[in-house]
Amino acid sequence: MGGVFGFLLLGMVFLSLQTTILSFSPHIPVKPDLIIIMVAYLGIFQGPVRGIFLAATLGYLADTLSGGIIGLFTFLRIVTFFLTKLTCENIYLKNALSQTILIITLSIIDGILLLSTLYVFSSVENLWIFVVRFLPIQAILTGIFSPLIFLILNKTELLLEPR
Repeated sequence: MGGVFGFLLLGMVFLSLQTTILSFSPHIPVKPDLIIIMVAYLGIFQGPVRGIFLAATLGYLADTLSGGIIGLFTFLRIVTFFLTKLTCENIYLKNALSQTILIITLSIIDGILLLSTLYVFSSVENLWIFVVRFLPIQAILTGIFSPLIFLILNKTELLLEPR
């Protein structure tokens, strides 16, 4: 049970970092998505019950902080978790290169799903300019951060593991 609370606490820290310090420039809306990295970690190294609970909870926390459509980030994090679990069943994802490629791919899928949903449910115009201009940069930036976040999550899991 301590592992669940530890991951939730770490998820809140990652959300705080993502929304404050890692917002590099107010003019460029590109920042790494640390929660996608965490959800992918859960999909690779955690069981389905604990992983889906944590992914949904982290998505709900992101929904609460974003002020957007409630349930959107919860849905996206659950989809990310399931895609990671499906990929993990078929591809060896225990090394840093394959994990980084997975994170970049998940970031692109997540961004396209997010913008598609916003396009359907809101009146925001020119969302696809963001996809072409900023989504690849954000996905690569998220991939660059993934080995560090995986290391932090792995060390946290080892600390919280019952002896």
